[in-house]
Amino acid sequence: MNLAQVQLQYMRGQVMRRQRLLGEQRNMFFKEILILKNQIFGKQRQGDFYVPDTTDIFNPEEWLDKQMENDSGVMNEQAKRKITKEILDQIGQRVADEKRQLEKQIRVWCSQKTQKTKRYSNQNRNC
Repeated sequence: MNLAQVQLQYMRGQVMRRQRLLGEQRNMFFKEILILKNQIFGKQRQGDFYVPDTTDIFNPEEWLDKQMENDSGVMNEQAKRKITKEILDQIGQRVADEKRQLEKQIRVWCSQKTQKTKRYSNQNRNC
């Protein structure tokens, strides 16, 4: 094998590891979003008396550091920080987008619930 083939093979390995890491991180992110959704709906149903059973705080920076230490490639601290910052920025953007979508869905749901409640109370007045 010549040097170019070795480098290409190494880069393919890096891409595969990064894809695996990204997949794991995506799964953890969606798990946390699901937990938060359930907590929001629980809070809406139970009001001020609601206390979540469990809290799960995912620290992507800590998780990524652990994953990078497991990689066979050597990275210096500056490279780790740069990659971490880029990934966290991407995650932050996705979280912000998901938050906006959830808030919109909650507003629609609350609006529909309010309308149904008003209709129900109007029907009871007519009886």
